[in-house]
Amino acid sequence: MISLAIADDHSIYRQGLAALLEKNEDFTVLIQAANGKELIDQLNKTCLPDIVLMDIAMPVMDGKEATGWISANYPVIRVIALTVFKHEDVIHEMYLAGVKGYALKSFDLQQLIDIIYQVYNGGNMFQNLTALNQLNEKHNPYCQLSQKEKEFITLCTTNLTYKEIADTMKISIKTADRHRDNVFKKLNVKNRTSLVIYALQTGVVILEN
Repeated sequence: MISLAIADDHSIYRQGLAALLEKNEDFTVLIQAANGKELIDQLNKTCLPDIVLMDIAMPVMDGKEATGWISANYPVIRVIALTVFKHEDVIHEMYLAGVKGYALKSFDLQQLIDIIYQVYNGGNMFQNLTALNQLNEKHNPYCQLSQKEKEFITLCTTNLTYKEIADTMKISIKTADRHRDNVFKKLNVKNRTSLVIYALQTGVVILEN
């Protein structure tokens, strides 16, 4: 049995991921935390997990700081960075902090499970950061979108109608409809509500307070 902890400030994503992982008889989720500090507080009070799935961008204490603390205090725990960031410099910073693996949130569940097994069995995904970055690009559907399609997604998270989105983008409503259809297909979402949830949960769009 591989014991896991999940640190992610998006509660729906965190809880959903925990539920999916626990359907695998090899996994049990010991800890769920909304930030690095919550994770550390729980590590000091319960049995240590084998693996931590660590979001990078979190309030209070982010993934990089929390990973550094775990590396110094509980080096037996192996950390996998779980995030939307794909840039090589971010990966390298997390590697220096002590993570052993890296997975984009856009990866499918089986890809994540494979990474967990690899890291649990002593693997390290950072032998070739350039190759890893290329892999993340390949498996991240958001990276396959055009700039106009990304702009369309951002506007979809507002109260604008599709007609108003088309006017804002200075395109025809027919072109806006084509952007919508392409985005739905590439991101495998069925409607605007699902698209907005995807954008917010993955950090593609961050709402201002």
